[in-house]
Parts: sequence; structure tokens; C-alpha cells
Amino acid sequence: MSYTPERKRCRSNAKAIAQWCDMSTQVFALSRQRDAEMEANPGEQARRDILGKYDTLQRKLQVNLASQLGIAEWELNNLSMNAAWATHCRTKNKGWGVITPELAAATPRSDAKEALKALRAFYKMNLERGTSPYFDNKRYGAVSCRRENVDDQHLVGCILQSFSNPSTWDVFVVGKLQNGQLALAPINGLTSSHITSVGDLKSFQAPGAPRAHLAEFTGQIDHAAIHKLFD
Repeated sequence: MSYTPERKRCRSNAKAIAQWCDMSTQVFALSRQRDAEMEANPGEQARRDILGKYDTLQRKLQVNLASQLGIAEWELNNLSMNAAWATHCRTKNKGWGVITPELAAATPRSDAKEALKALRAFYKMNLERGTSPYFDNKRYGAVSCRRENVDDQHLVGCILQSFSNPSTWDVFVVGKLQNGQLALAPINGLTSSHITSVGDLKSFQAPGAPRAHLAEFTGQIDHAAIHKLFD
């Protein structure tokens, strides 16, 4: 299977990704309309007619976008699945950034050190203030943080300490966004829920510490290796 130059150009093209996100929003809206019509018209023939109508409308959106981008429809479908375009859409809605494997690999050690400073200061500040049920200063007494490497990824993590039952490690991939801003991407949903337990964060900064933006990582995470390092 060969990929056209247009497909390679579109893979990381911000405009193409934004167009796909807009199309996905329209497809979702059509799906909701379809479901509402099917609920209001439960007959078998009506169901077939409604499904056919909305399948045609959704397919037309895909065909039109593929034509605008100068690629085949199958290439558009492949890109949406394999180029993490859905992640870009999700982060756009949240106001987060995106760390690609290329951005993560290009991150120098100095940025990882800055990320560790930012994360440690933020976790300490929130634990001292007891700002959420997770940052419970009656349950936890201290914060421990460290920096590690897995393959081409700089990782930073923090854990809330107690005498008998510490928290799990919250680990983040470090990267610089395309606009040059320092960013941290939680490696899983639990870590994401912990850091955002203090509010609907897009970035964070404790007094006297660097600012870091939240992001999602579009590459593969070696969870087994990370668990061995942060254990």
C-alpha cells in the first residue's frame, strides 16, 4: 500500500486536522438527528429509510473533505485512525496541547528538569492547601517527585506520601508544544483526573516555579517500563 504525497502532507497539517475535527462534529450531530428520527419512527421500513438517508449524508461529508484535501477517502479514514486526529480534536475542546512522539523525542534534558520543578511545586502547593479530595493533607504528608527516561521520552512523576498508604505515581510525558510552550501529558486517565481534581486546568504554575501546559501524548506508552521505574 503506497501513500500519496498529499496524504503525507496532511498527516500533521493543522488546517487538515481542524477540518477533520469540524467534519467529525457534523457527523456526530447527524448521528444524533438520526437517532431522534428513528425513535420517533419505530417502523422497520422507516428505520431502513432513515439509516440510508443519514449514511448518505455522513458519507458525503467524508467524500467532500477527502476531495478538499486532495486524498482518497480510504486515506482520510486511515489518517483519522492512525495519525491520532481524534486526540487533536479532544485536546482542542479541552484547551490542552498535543505532544507528538517527534516533539517528545526532541525535548532536551533541561526542559525535563523545568517540567519536574513545575510539577513538584504544583503538587506541594496543592497538598499544603488541601485543594481537592485527592490532595488530602490529612491523609498524605509529603510529595516525592523524580525524572526518568523511557526510550525517547522524558518522564516526570510525583507521588503523595503517607506512613501506611501512599498514592499511586502520577507520571507525565514531557514535551514542548509547537508554539514552544513547556507541556506535560498525563500517561493515563487516572493521572489526568488527579491533576485536574483542583479545577478545569489548561495549564498550571505554582509561585516561583515554571508554567506548564497540559497536553495529550499521541505516541505509544510503555506502561510496563514506566511501572518499573516509578515503583
